[in-house]
Amino acid sequence: MGRECLSAVLEDAPGPEGIPNPVRPLGGRLAVVGFGLVVLVSVLPWSRFGDSSRFLGAWTPHWSMIAALAGVAGLTFAVVITYRPLDPWLEVAMFASLGLLIAVASFIQHRHPPILSEATFWPWVAALGGLLAVAGAVRKADAIFEARRSSG
Repeated sequence: MGRECLSAVLEDAPGPEGIPNPVRPLGGRLAVVGFGLVVLVSVLPWSRFGDSSRFLGAWTPHWSMIAALAGVAGLTFAVVITYRPLDPWLEVAMFASLGLLIAVASFIQHRHPPILSEATFWPWVAALGGLLAVAGAVRKADAIFEARRSSG
């Protein structure tokens, strides 16, 4: 027997208190879209001429590979926490750090493509995906703060 059954046994016991619904902070879907965009763009050529000028060229050892790996890690993390939520602040930190890593690596890849090649616009699209993940982290953090304000 728990506290919720106490009023059935004792006449003067207070009634059961409503269990507050856990607040699922928003922003996870936005981060999934951002990370998914990075993974999708990693299939396309990130430069003209050279190693990364073919499909899956972002997976060659250069800054593009860091962005692609961070995109896969972020997408995997976002899908896993959909089914097994963790501490919301850990989710915010992962979304923000991986999103920033993607944006910075994509920017560097565009500014400094492999030798004897020229960058396409796909690194900019990947950087946008990273910034979407950061926006998802900000939105999730804002929802956590809002939930704390309303409960306290």
